[in-house]
Amino acid sequence: MNKRIILIAAAACGLAACSSEPETYTYEIDDPMADDLAAAEAVDPASVPMGVGSDDYRCKGSNQLLKIDWIRTGEQMSARVTPQGERGMQLVQQGAGGPYTNEDGTVTMTGSPDANTVVLNGATCEA
Repeated sequence: MNKRIILIAAAACGLAACSSEPETYTYEIDDPMADDLAAAEAVDPASVPMGVGSDDYRCKGSNQLLKIDWIRTGEQMSARVTPQGERGMQLVQQGAGGPYTNEDGTVTMTGSPDANTVVLNGATCEA
């Protein structure tokens, strides 16, 4: 009987210690750029580069492997061409449907993200 009374008393003390009020935690996150971001101008979505596609191409004859990342910025199309083992180069399309060329015009490519074939400096390359 004594054990029963002790257990009931212990349970009552345990329940008495519990509060029915929810605990509230408050904290602040210090964002050092909050003012700069609030004052910044809106970004025009057309000015943000967007990846249109990416594929690997094997060139006939030389058996060279190319990785091409197709990129659209607004109305402008460009392609990042990376031959295996070499540095990549940025080619920009000259007019709608025109060829892609690098800055100095030494590299020319025709093709599109939807095509399975591109022609890079006269070499036909297939996806």
